[in-house]
Amino acid sequence: MVNSAILAQHGIVLRQSVGVLLLQAKIADLESMKKTTFQELDQQSLIALSFTDSQDLAIVVRVALKYFCDLYSHFLFYALNRPW
Repeated sequence: MVNSAILAQHGIVLRQSVGVLLLQAKIADLESMKKTTFQELDQQSLIALSFTDSQDLAIVVRVALKYFCDLYSHFLFYALNRPW
């Protein structure tokens, strides 16, 4: 199941013909990310891709890369600005 609220936050729009894109983030908001390590972030994220042709695969890969780049950049921002 696609978490459309999180995808919409990052400006990601999927085509219907992409097939099944399961992108489930256990981290619902940025506040919870402040307490999450990189290893936990990887363990809590799941991508399962199903595609019909190479163009659809390219779209799915771009979506996944954009999503995780945004997620890691937010995590780094909070990790670096955290009072130690």
